[in-house]
Amino acid sequence: MKKLFILILVAVSTAGLLGCKDQETKQGMPINQHIEHVDIANSSGLGGLNENFWLSTDKPDVLEAFQELMKSAKRENIDIDKPTYDMEIIYEDGTSRGLHLYQNKTGQFILMFIGNEEYTYISTPKASKNVEEILNTYHERGNKD
Repeated sequence: MKKLFILILVAVSTAGLLGCKDQETKQGMPINQHIEHVDIANSSGLGGLNENFWLSTDKPDVLEAFQELMKSAKRENIDIDKPTYDMEIIYEDGTSRGLHLYQNKTGQFILMFIGNEEYTYISTPKASKNVEEILNTYHERGNKD
C-alpha cells in the first residue's frame, strides 16, 4: 500500500511539473510599461546591441505597433543563429532594454532580450506584418524619423 501511494505521488508530481513547463513556454513577453521611443538597427549578431540606428522614432502609431508586437509575443523555444534587427526601446520611466528581432520564413518576428537570448518569443502574424511594413518603409527611406 505504501509503495502504491509513493508511485501515485511520483506520477502526480511528474504530471504537475510537465504541465507547468507547458504553461511556461506559452507565457507572454514580459512588458509592464508603455514604450516611449524605439531605435532600430541591422543586427550584428547575438549578445550585443548595434547602435547604428536607421530608425529612431517616438511617433505614436509606430510605438503602438511595436508595443503590440511585444504584447502578442508568446514564449516558444526557437534556435536563432543571427538576428535580423537590434531594437532599443525606451519605456515611459526612462529605462531602456535591448532586444534582438529575427524574422522567420513565414514573416513572424521572434524577439529576445539582449543578455537573455535563451528565452525567445514569437509574435502573431498580424503584429509582425504591421511592424514589417513600418520597417520596410523607414529602411527604404534610409533616414531617421
